[in-house]
Amino acid sequence: MIMPFTVHTYNENGKEVQVPTIQLGVGDVFMGSVTNASTGMAGVAFIVDKPGEIGREHPDHKGRTVSELGAVFQVLSDNRESLEVLLEAVQIAISDFDEMQSKNSDSENSESQHD
Repeated sequence: MIMPFTVHTYNENGKEVQVPTIQLGVGDVFMGSVTNASTGMAGVAFIVDKPGEIGREHPDHKGRTVSELGAVFQVLSDNRESLEVLLEAVQIAISDFDEMQSKNSDSENSESQHD
């Protein structure tokens, strides 16, 4: 099993850079909304789960604390605008992903026509 929390290594201008990464794709990371009334913060917690259907419901998680659920990472803010920026970044990433998939599909179709 691939651990969803890892370090990806990139080469940027001849320099090796390591970036902590949450790898998604097999349904083994539960992402759920979290709130803390005493701090006025809200956000998203990331919890390692068993691989399964991506986006599946976790009704047993409702009302439990992040420590009870074993959260390993969370994004919190006391500013709604910050969460909107996070959402916008994810929406752009989805658009970029779709564009990349489309280009890959076009390239594969072009290669198969020349075989």
